Amino acid sequence: MQLRKVANPPLLVRTFYSDEKATKMAQLLHSNDEEFAKKQLNHLIEDFLSYSDFELHKLAVAHKYLAKFRLTDGMLKSPAIVSEFAVVKYYNACLE
Repeated sequence: MQLRKVANPPLLVRTFYSDEKATKMAQLLHSNDEEFAKKQLNHLIEDFLSYSDFELHKLAVAHKYLAKFRLTDGMLKSPAIVSEFAVVKYYNACLE
């Protein structure tokens, strides 16, 4: 299923946001937003690590303190081409 997502719009998987960026976004939301502060930080980080690039970008657009994490126009308009990196990443994830 993950390989099918990679072959479609590339924002359906997480390639632009590293684990570190997703974790930092979760920490910022936890400390700056009342709704996210109600959740346990480790659960929030776990959720963010499962989000796609598109979902993380939507959060960055919705919250001003995450503005530095927004994707550029070039990233948003990247073609739906399967990159070797994405295929290897999701192939390895399936083996785990």
